[in-house]
Amino acid sequence: MASPALGGRVVTAGASSQRCLGQSHPVHSRGPEMSDTPWSHDSDEEAFGDSGPWVRHLPRAWWMAASAAGATLKPPPDPTDAFVRRGGTSNQSLYGDLIAYWSPLLHLCHFGLGWTRPDLGLGRWLAMGAPTDDPVLAAIARWWTPDRLGAFLAWATIARPFTHVAARMVGLSRIGDTEATPLQDRFTSRRSAQWSAVWGTDGDPLHLLDHVAIALGAESGRGATVVRTDSLSDGAGVAHRALVASSYGGWYRALMEQEPAAVSGRSVRTDVVGPPVGWLGEYRQSRTTGLQFRGRHRYHQLGN
Repeated sequence: MASPALGGRVVTAGASSQRCLGQSHPVHSRGPEMSDTPWSHDSDEEAFGDSGPWVRHLPRAWWMAASAAGATLKPPPDPTDAFVRRGGTSNQSLYGDLIAYWSPLLHLCHFGLGWTRPDLGLGRWLAMGAPTDDPVLAAIARWWTPDRLGAFLAWATIARPFTHVAARMVGLSRIGDTEATPLQDRFTSRRSAQWSAVWGTDGDPLHLLDHVAIALGAESGRGATVVRTDSLSDGAGVAHRALVASSYGGWYRALMEQEPAAVSGRSVRTDVVGPPVGWLGEYRQSRTTGLQFRGRHRYHQLGN
């Protein structure tokens, strides 16, 4: 299946790209309680490194964040109210829809904006008035309303959920440690019975954190491999390159393992492509954090 051309780049997905570039990669753990759900058709495990509703809308989210052309795409319907009204987790179809609706948020935050702490980043961004002069943040603003993001932050401030993924990102960066101070809890009033039906009272009821780390690959070290890199010289050194990863699973780690971060004092811009999503964006490495990110550095700093 081919997507629209975004930002001058043709984004492709589906069986053809998977056959050409897909390899065998480990499947990220989904938890034993998920094994009997009717979601196995949602994706190709070989291409994503995962399956089920956690990856159902990932291509759409990345396409929406790709460039201004992504503004023609619409987010999926918000299933939250229907989920609460119609039985919560006992309704497996709506439970899958709810997971699929929320899962892309962490991928865009961690691996688009390069945030180790999505809770801090989103909280600070909302406090700024939620500006949308960045394609990733514009996609987030179109997908999740400030009210929905407030509900997410009400969960994050009590669950402290980002420690594991943040630690893995720190291991790839020059950050000494992640921000230990939790986001100030201004969300007590949001924790109603309806809110608890979605977010619970502790833990990770949507299993978001078990699955977002697929972009970092398995902790054993296996994951995406770099199929190809191409570099362009502007006369002063390498200024731009393209990286094609073998799969979505582990693509961010593959990007972080590329060097150099700068040539002749200039950041190297890297276009990243990974099936089955296609073009994931143009990245550069922060000289402050050492992390790869898209867009403006001032927004990258919000979540680190």
